[in-house]
Amino acid sequence: MERDNRTEIVKTYFEAVCDAYCLGNVESSYNKPIMDLFTSLGCVARDLSGERKGQTGENIDIKLWHSEDEVTETEPFAGIEVKNVNGIDKRAHMQIKTEAERYGNVILTDNVEWRFWATGDTEMYTGLQIMELVDGKLKLREDNVELFICLIEDFLLKTPAQIKSSTKLAEYMARHARTIRGIISGILKDDGSGQPLVNDKQKRLPKFMELYGLYSKIKSDLRPSMNTREFADMYAQTIVYGLFIARYNDTTPDSFDRYEAIHFLQEESELLKQFFIHITGTGKKHSTLENVIDKLCSLYKICNISDLLGRNEQKDTIIHFYEEFLTFYDLALRKSLGVFYTPVQVVQYLISMVDKILIEEFNINGGLSNNEQITIKVPCAPYRATTRSKWSNERTVSVPRVAILDPACGTGSFDAEIIKYVKNTYFSGTRAAFYENYIQQEDGLLS
Repeated sequence: MERDNRTEIVKTYFEAVCDAYCLGNVESSYNKPIMDLFTSLGCVARDLSGERKGQTGENIDIKLWHSEDEVTETEPFAGIEVKNVNGIDKRAHMQIKTEAERYGNVILTDNVEWRFWATGDTEMYTGLQIMELVDGKLKLREDNVELFICLIEDFLLKTPAQIKSSTKLAEYMARHARTIRGIISGILKDDGSGQPLVNDKQKRLPKFMELYGLYSKIKSDLRPSMNTREFADMYAQTIVYGLFIARYNDTTPDSFDRYEAIHFLQEESELLKQFFIHITGTGKKHSTLENVIDKLCSLYKICNISDLLGRNEQKDTIIHFYEEFLTFYDLALRKSLGVFYTPVQVVQYLISMVDKILIEEFNINGGLSNNEQITIKVPCAPYRATTRSKWSNERTVSVPRVAILDPACGTGSFDAEIIKYVKNTYFSGTRAAFYENYIQQEDGLLS
């Protein structure tokens, strides 16, 4: 479902709640707006508030099923306890704990606030304010709409017994990635100029300082123009795909969790380590973020990822799968990044033809492996080398004779295959010993 459509669904729900509030703030009048919200998001909801039997666990207002085929009186997968606006009190909290034991997943809401409980939990794992009461009128919290949608969709996501296709795995991964992106956007709120809002309230939020430090480091070292939305997106993809790679390389899948995953990922790079260290470390926890990450690890745990993707180097499966993941996660982002899969055989053919042209048409010895530097003159602002010299509008600079540029890098297929091609073509057999020195040259292939 497109993001704009989901936003409209929330706005429709908000308007219905406003109508019910104006008509007297009667608790039962909020059941229909909430049921319509969940129905619009693909769930089956039934109002059972008039059918209560007074038994333990049977006092929930709304029951939820994943589909019409699953609807039975005794087997809903979740329940919602509805209160009138500002009607959540200690009694409601005592009641919801009982309901959590009965249904596994439950929500307590007065429409202003939404509080979530997961199976087996005695404490809520997250809560969110989607409205606020200002001068006797309800106001929608626009800044929380995206996260609200993500939390609801994540709550509704049916835990699979098994995953039988890479497409279904990509779909589940994308759902969790969008939730993580929404959570990070909520922690590092945009101040209106694209930068994180920094004030005393934000600083007290769990994980704010860790995430703000990571944001500042990446902005300083890698992406000076990065904004909070782009960081949230980068974080979500790194967490989801990083855990995916850890699980792909895991030799003990039965024990896979976020603690085991970080053991693999800490050895990859210092920056990657920074993305993961705070989700397993001590300090102030963020139960919402950790809950989603644990769900993601549980998803990976039931998958035989090697079988789903196939460890076939010719199919370039990891890179191809990333394209599939992006299709579910954010189709517009996929298009903007240029992530469209080119079969590895096509990439290899194009690379070999470019190498041939460099040698035969341009007489460049070594083709793509050529590391020579040449000097050229380039235009520049007028300057004088010394006070006595004439003014010049050209500079002489040293540049590679062969430079490989990939401005629309996408999944990096061409770059990876060029490195393989150069090694296999020019540094095989007796020349293999020279490859390490070649690759480490200051003006070499990776410069």
